[in-house]
Amino acid sequence: MKLRCFVNGNPTTSRSLTRRPMNFGQGCPGLPAHACRIEAETGGFLAAFRRELAQLREELIDDLPYDAESEEVRALQALHWPALEDLLRLDAGLLERVLSKYLIQEVLDTLLPHRIEELVAPAYAIDSVSTLQIDPALLRLEGIAYPLAV
Repeated sequence: MKLRCFVNGNPTTSRSLTRRPMNFGQGCPGLPAHACRIEAETGGFLAAFRRELAQLREELIDDLPYDAESEEVRALQALHWPALEDLLRLDAGLLERVLSKYLIQEVLDTLLPHRIEELVAPAYAIDSVSTLQIDPALLRLEGIAYPLAV
């Protein structure tokens, strides 16, 4: 899948980025925060991500008696649990919310599969995602990353 990655607005290789493996979303006091952006070809992402959404669908159906109040679950149920591509076509906003709420770490792992030991300097760990947007052509993530020593 084609990726374009940026740290502080400057292009970088995807081999310089990874998901923060522990304490995701809790920040890194004392380290400088860097704005990061990842853009991926939607078709390649969807092809690589089908299994994760199918697994989530099964888990949400199993949890229906306990989680029927979730706006996203009710919307997916009303759409008869569509496949990934169908969900993008039917309701891209719902897909964005589902990916952001339930699968953001898996999204990052799919886009950035490199282990910390495989990264190239300057390397960064993405700690949080503030924006996820998807349309038929492009998946775009924006977030905060912290520097790593590699």
